[in-house]
Amino acid sequence: MRHIVFYEPCYNNEHPNLWQLRGNYKYPSILGNLKDRARITIMMHTPPPASDPHRRRLERDYGVNFYRIDEPNFPSSDRGQRLVEILLPVLRRLQADVVSNLNGRTITYCYAAAVAAKRQGLRYVMRVGGDDLTTKAHVYEKSGQPFSGTAQYFNLTLTERIAAELADAIIVMTRREQARLSQITHEPEKIKVCYRGVDQTVFRSDKPREGPCRRFLFIGRKSAEKGYDVLEAAARDVWATHPDVTFTFAGTFDAGVEENRRYIGYVNFKDLPKLYAEHDAVIVCSRSEGFPQVLMEAMSMGLPCIMSRHLFEKDFTEGENALFTAINPGDLVGKIGQLADPASDFYPQLSARTLRYAKDSFDEQQLMSRYQSIMLDD
Repeated sequence: MRHIVFYEPCYNNEHPNLWQLRGNYKYPSILGNLKDRARITIMMHTPPPASDPHRRRLERDYGVNFYRIDEPNFPSSDRGQRLVEILLPVLRRLQADVVSNLNGRTITYCYAAAVAAKRQGLRYVMRVGGDDLTTKAHVYEKSGQPFSGTAQYFNLTLTERIAAELADAIIVMTRREQARLSQITHEPEKIKVCYRGVDQTVFRSDKPREGPCRRFLFIGRKSAEKGYDVLEAAARDVWATHPDVTFTFAGTFDAGVEENRRYIGYVNFKDLPKLYAEHDAVIVCSRSEGFPQVLMEAMSMGLPCIMSRHLFEKDFTEGENALFTAINPGDLVGKIGQLADPASDFYPQLSARTLRYAKDSFDEQQLMSRYQSIMLDD
């Protein structure tokens, strides 16, 4: 039985929601029954404590062994190569056969895992959550720090290319990422699209929505790359003409109400189906993004989604199973109006097509099987 070692982000008890999302939902949904086919180790610089309930569940039900590796303590300019030196003896000690990541690791960590795996003659599978360079640009530049065109940018561009070249397989979340990464490797055929999928016994609807469409939902971080500010501006414009149309923001927001905008803070995974059921449509207007679960969860419950054109136009079809928006409030207002128009039957029709597409495309069990085949090269 082969041994897969996953290199994962640190546990941080100051941000329990992040670990809960990974430990209680993301990791189980990816691992599934992989323990029947491989030994599984998750290595971290800081693992969760042995008493943590999500750790215990992963160990008990998913066959995971947690392994602590040394905490890096060196300048960021030399981080990638120093991480390689830390990983090499660990991979030898663990007698790994495959090295990969469950979470979409940042470029430097993927580079270190790729180089260490190749030096050991191991299979390396790179799972890419999204365009890390673009995400960093939005985060840094929103805070007034330069990034695009800097030495850091060019160093990360090079290390991403090296990691992609060294990988035996690359798992991406969207066809857009597949196209982007195809430009930086000589083996584009090794890049495979594999969504994470959703449990459609939990996120389900027996029939499409009939309308009216009045309650829009945003789920995500209050961070520049997520485009929450674009939706806030659009919502203010809608308030002036259609005060009965409302917007809920769930995520890292302070709770409160402003005009037609309701901020409810973080929502636990178990409460998400109820949250979707209380709304009519979902908006994902991110500037940079992988393939968010919110799209698959909402669509599996029959909620039409308005989403960023530049991110998702290769994965969906305008008017057939999605509505696309540019990243500006004016265009977003127009798409909101299409769904909220009481004189049109477009909303229930799109809901019906959305539900059919989700049932055919996002089943967790089918996608889990595809993921395991890529991981184990069978």
